[in-house]
Amino acid sequence: MPRALAYAFAFLHLLVTALSSFPPGALPITSFRFHKVVELIGGFFLVGLPWMLGFADRVAARNSFMIMGAVLLLLAAFTDFERRRMAVPPPPGDRRRKHMRRSG
Repeated sequence: MPRALAYAFAFLHLLVTALSSFPPGALPITSFRFHKVVELIGGFFLVGLPWMLGFADRVAARNSFMIMGAVLLLLAAFTDFERRRMAVPPPPGDRRRKHMRRSG
Protein backbone atom coordinates (compact mmCIF):
# COMPACT_ATOMS: atom_id res chain seq x y z
CA MET A 1 0.00 0.00 0.00
CA PRO A 2 2.74 2.59 0.76
CA ARG A 3 4.19 2.18 -2.72
CA ALA A 4 0.84 2.86 -4.39
CA LEU A 5 0.31 5.90 -2.15
CA ALA A 6 3.75 7.26 -3.05
CA TYR A 7 2.98 6.94 -6.76
CA ALA A 8 -0.44 8.53 -6.27
CA PHE A 9 1.00 11.52 -4.40
CA ALA A 10 3.78 11.90 -6.98
CA PHE A 11 1.19 11.97 -9.76
CA LEU A 12 -0.98 14.49 -7.88
CA HIS A 13 2.01 16.75 -7.27
CA LEU A 14 2.99 16.53 -10.94
CA LEU A 15 -0.59 17.41 -11.90
CA VAL A 16 -0.70 20.42 -9.55
CA THR A 17 2.68 21.59 -10.88
CA ALA A 18 1.56 21.21 -14.49
CA LEU A 19 -1.63 23.19 -13.81
CA SER A 20 0.04 26.01 -11.84
CA SER A 21 0.49 29.43 -13.38
CA PHE A 22 4.27 29.74 -13.39
CA PRO A 23 6.79 29.13 -16.20
CA PRO A 24 7.16 25.32 -15.84
CA GLY A 25 3.36 24.95 -15.71
CA ALA A 26 2.08 23.33 -18.89
CA LEU A 27 -1.53 24.49 -18.59
CA PRO A 28 -1.75 27.47 -16.18
CA ILE A 29 -5.20 26.96 -14.67
CA THR A 30 -4.55 27.23 -10.92
CA SER A 31 -2.84 30.04 -9.08
CA PHE A 32 0.65 29.78 -7.68
CA ARG A 33 -0.77 30.40 -4.21
CA PHE A 34 -2.97 27.32 -4.60
CA HIS A 35 0.21 25.41 -5.45
CA LYS A 36 1.73 26.63 -2.17
CA VAL A 37 -1.30 25.52 -0.15
CA VAL A 38 -1.21 22.08 -1.78
CA GLU A 39 2.51 21.74 -0.99
CA LEU A 40 2.01 22.76 2.64
CA ILE A 41 -0.97 20.48 3.25
CA GLY A 42 0.64 17.65 1.29
CA GLY A 43 3.91 17.99 3.20
CA PHE A 44 2.27 17.74 6.61
CA PHE A 45 -0.01 14.97 5.39
CA LEU A 46 2.90 12.91 4.00
CA VAL A 47 4.84 13.20 7.27
CA GLY A 48 1.88 11.91 9.31
CA LEU A 49 0.53 9.37 6.82
CA PRO A 50 2.52 6.35 8.09
CA TRP A 51 0.88 6.69 11.51
CA MET A 52 -2.56 7.53 10.13
CA LEU A 53 -2.61 4.42 7.93
CA GLY A 54 -0.68 2.12 10.26
CA PHE A 55 2.53 1.42 8.38
CA ALA A 56 4.89 3.36 10.67
CA ASP A 57 6.51 0.06 11.72
CA ARG A 58 7.83 -0.38 8.16
CA VAL A 59 10.99 1.70 8.51
CA ALA A 60 11.76 2.21 4.81
CA ALA A 61 8.19 3.26 3.96
CA ARG A 62 7.91 5.51 7.02
CA ASN A 63 11.22 7.24 6.33
CA SER A 64 10.39 7.68 2.64
CA PHE A 65 7.11 9.41 3.42
CA MET A 66 8.72 11.57 6.09
CA ILE A 67 11.47 12.64 3.68
CA MET A 68 8.97 13.35 0.88
CA GLY A 69 6.89 15.44 3.28
CA ALA A 70 9.93 17.31 4.55
CA VAL A 71 11.05 18.07 0.99
CA LEU A 72 7.60 19.48 0.14
CA LEU A 73 7.63 21.62 3.29
CA LEU A 74 11.12 22.92 2.47
CA LEU A 75 10.05 23.70 -1.10
CA ALA A 76 7.04 25.61 0.20
CA ALA A 77 9.18 27.46 2.74
CA PHE A 78 11.88 28.59 0.30
CA THR A 79 9.81 29.31 -2.82
CA ASP A 80 8.85 32.92 -3.52
CA PHE A 81 5.15 32.43 -4.23
CA GLU A 82 4.45 36.17 -4.37
CA ARG A 83 6.63 36.76 -7.41
CA ARG A 84 4.40 37.70 -10.33
CA ARG A 85 6.00 36.52 -13.54
CA MET A 86 9.54 35.62 -14.34
CA ALA A 87 10.95 37.53 -17.28
CA VAL A 88 11.00 35.19 -20.24
CA PRO A 89 12.77 36.65 -23.25
CA PRO A 90 10.81 36.58 -26.50
CA PRO A 91 12.00 34.22 -29.20
CA PRO A 92 14.41 35.61 -31.81
CA GLY A 93 12.65 37.39 -34.64
CA ASP A 94 9.59 38.25 -32.55
CA ARG A 95 8.30 41.58 -33.84
CA ARG A 96 6.23 42.27 -30.73
CA ARG A 97 9.28 43.17 -28.64
CA LYS A 98 8.61 46.88 -28.66
CA HIS A 99 5.04 46.33 -27.41
CA MET A 100 5.93 44.04 -24.51
CA ARG A 101 5.51 45.42 -21.02
CA ARG A 102 7.90 44.65 -18.25
CA SER A 103 6.49 43.18 -15.07
CA GLY A 104 8.02 44.11 -11.76
